Amino acid sequence: MKNGDVDSHLKLLETRADNGGFTNHEFSQLCSVLQEKSMAPMLCRRFISSLVPSQPVPGPVLADLIIWAVGDESHNKRYLVHPVLHIVDLCLEYDLVENRSPLVQIYELFLSLLPLPIFHEVISDILAKLTTSADIDSRRVQKIRECCSNGYNLSGLRWVLRQLRPDLEPNCPPPAARSSNNTVLCRRFRAVFAQGVDKILSGLGWEPGQLASKVVFKDGQKQTLLPSVETLNLEGGLDSRKIRGILSRALTRWKKHMTSLRTLNCQTTFCLFSRLTLLQISCLGKS
Repeated sequence: MKNGDVDSHLKLLETRADNGGFTNHEFSQLCSVLQEKSMAPMLCRRFISSLVPSQPVPGPVLADLIIWAVGDESHNKRYLVHPVLHIVDLCLEYDLVENRSPLVQIYELFLSLLPLPIFHEVISDILAKLTTSADIDSRRVQKIRECCSNGYNLSGLRWVLRQLRPDLEPNCPPPAARSSNNTVLCRRFRAVFAQGVDKILSGLGWEPGQLASKVVFKDGQKQTLLPSVETLNLEGGLDSRKIRGILSRALTRWKKHMTSLRTLNCQTTFCLFSRLTLLQISCLGKS
């Protein structure tokens, strides 16, 4: 395949990654392509950076991908192995992993990569998300301490150990706050996460972005007493749900009333609702 064709294909994958990501089946197929095809280092990193799932990925798919990436010493650590580990870390962070047990089963593989300078940060983040109290023993704690003695910053992982097993890790200060990573790959995963949150909120009756900012209701804490856009949207959303419920119940009563009149063979009836209410009920029946 010519370089121009490869670049066009990568641009299509990147566009898809920027606009919602891939389904489970598509993600698995792309992982198979990565394992079967040989790519130049820079193209390989671009390809891996487009592996953004829109749905939780099965744990075996990620575990097989890690074993393949780490198992071949000829693989470029900077442009292939590290991006693959970064994908797994982001999948864990944004809850895009279905069945984590296959990843837990290769816990020792992660520990073996921890002393390597190029991997210690991403491996520390992965282990901090995977570790449970059942995964901690004195040998593993000692190995993590040895990495810390070599100058690596593993305070986040050690703090997790202290929370789960204070008897094995009694002295560990809380980790310092870290600045959020703003790489292209992180922005893609955040966009997928935001879309998922919007879907959940829309199912509960909220509009997208309605809870993006803090809404102040106490007059003493407001900078101005004029209603803000956020307040109007929030109150309007609540009122619309309440009005819709009232009109739905009114429509049910109206249908029962008309049914009873037809049963009695009545030719005329009185209008029991105002013109505005009837208009609202008719609109509700059409929606």
